[in-house]
Amino acid sequence: MKVIELEKEAPQLLDLLRLARQEPILLVTADGEAFVVSEADDFDFEVEQLRSSVTFQRFLDARSSESDTLRIDELESLLDAEADNTDSERSNAPDESPEMFARSIFHRKGSSPDTNS
Repeated sequence: MKVIELEKEAPQLLDLLRLARQEPILLVTADGEAFVVSEADDFDFEVEQLRSSVTFQRFLDARSSESDTLRIDELESLLDAEADNTDSERSNAPDESPEMFARSIFHRKGSSPDTNS
């Protein structure tokens, strides 16, 4: 990380951006405040956009309050039972889409998944 003390030098913005393409830059002001300039990749940008999205936060709130869920051990048990019971059945049956398979698991459990989310 390159350190630039702004009290000693004052680079132009385009010069800072050129440097930041190569490595992160730590800008230190005369009073000791520090700022980092670095190239942001798409993932970092998307994370920041989602954090500040009211719509996405509402979506997360709604998802976290849903009660139609399976614990991982319940899902594993259902999948194991399905694998044991369907080896011979599936050889004669048409292929089932993953969505239909998920619906059948939830149907047996007594709930219905929201496949539109």
